[in-house]
Amino acid sequence: MKKSKFSIKQIKNKNTFFIDKKYNFKIKYIEINYFVDYIYISLNKYGINKKSKIILLIDNSFYLPLLYFTAIKYQITLMPLESLNNVKELNIIKKKYKFDFILTDNIEISKQLNSIKNRLFIDIKKNKIELKKYYNLNKNNKTKKINFNSSFNFLCCLTSGTTGVKKYIYHSSNNLFNNANNFLKFHNIRTRLNIYHTFSMSYMAGILNCIIIPFQSRGIVYFEERFNITSSLNFLKLFNRSNSNTIWMAPFMLNLLNQLNYLNFQKINFEKKIKYLFCATSQLDDETYKIFKNKFGITPIQTYGLSETLIISSNKINNQYNNNGKSLTNVKIKLSKKKEILVKSNSTFTQLKNDDYFKTGDIGKIDKNNNLLITGRLKELIIKKGLNISPYEIESLLINKIKVPYVIFGSKDYIYGDKICLGYINKRNINSYLKKICEKNLPNKFIPDIYKKFDRFPYSNNGKIQRKLIKT
Repeated sequence: MKKSKFSIKQIKNKNTFFIDKKYNFKIKYIEINYFVDYIYISLNKYGINKKSKIILLIDNSFYLPLLYFTAIKYQITLMPLESLNNVKELNIIKKKYKFDFILTDNIEISKQLNSIKNRLFIDIKKNKIELKKYYNLNKNNKTKKINFNSSFNFLCCLTSGTTGVKKYIYHSSNNLFNNANNFLKFHNIRTRLNIYHTFSMSYMAGILNCIIIPFQSRGIVYFEERFNITSSLNFLKLFNRSNSNTIWMAPFMLNLLNQLNYLNFQKINFEKKIKYLFCATSQLDDETYKIFKNKFGITPIQTYGLSETLIISSNKINNQYNNNGKSLTNVKIKLSKKKEILVKSNSTFTQLKNDDYFKTGDIGKIDKNNNLLITGRLKELIIKKGLNISPYEIESLLINKIKVPYVIFGSKDYIYGDKICLGYINKRNINSYLKKICEKNLPNKFIPDIYKKFDRFPYSNNGKIQRKLIKT
């Protein structure tokens, strides 16, 4: 496996790496090694050492990237989780996968975990003070460098992307840094990427895309507030006061910004400041792409990746078409007979054999210019009268037409094989209203056979609707 190229000058760089507005804390590249040493020493007091396995329930802050670097340097395995759903389930995960400790920065969660052994509460504000003290006392002393080429599995991620069943996959730092280097090389990025961080740092996109990639470009990560419905109202204001030139966003973020009215001067600043707007985590539909591009004057650069494979492909900054672009260096893509996307690269998760292609579960096509376009999910295909129908294709034709939450899915039928279903969430039955909209905007083969009202939809840990779990 080809190792990632990492410049030691980067770790000695006196430039700023991470700015945390929430805690008013800055991390310089030159400080990282010392901060990592302090975190290991402080955790070691509680019995955490090399080869320890730790579950993280920690919110976005400067402390998380430092924890990831600590894990790389001292060969600790981390499993970051977004939230605590169930104490019993967490205890089962801890025992089943043989994790030793649970770390949280939330005092209420710490109380809920009272029955679980080896839980630790991390006081972020206290660490902020102690980290600077430690650096000032030790900055003239030599410290062992971080080996970013390590094959040790420092990261364990929870995913259900390709099967709908929860599973845990492992990655080494070499995987992530290889992929980051491939991505930078693919886009010919030779300048600092100053990224405005909007994702959860507990998910792969928040770690690789928004920490490792800017780190490898010697850039700065700005963190102030995670993107949500409330923060979207002040998003451009917050972005404009940062010194960012790059941002990663999910399609739902673009869609939300499309629906808000911003002042013209904010729009102009946003357009002038931003160099790269990468889109990740799910497929960006054409309508959202066009509206955002026209409204803000910025072309979203769509990427394609999975927790198992990391970043697979990307569009280019000057590409005027909304697709998933070409594969990165050292990534091979091919389609199966069922049009499922198969991937082989030097950054796939550890459990996959080197010579194997990974079955993504996504359906796609490759155009004459070798650009990839995701068209749906293999297990979510609706097969009606022998015709393969992607629910995503139907939904793309109904964007901005239906004003209530809805989803297209298949329901087994003895005669047809599958029937097309439109599920929606609303207080009252609006079947007739939805049927008129569908008949007006869809080809006959796409018009739903069934309309059904739901109280809620089942969601995965990544916030995606799990169509296979919806029952008619």
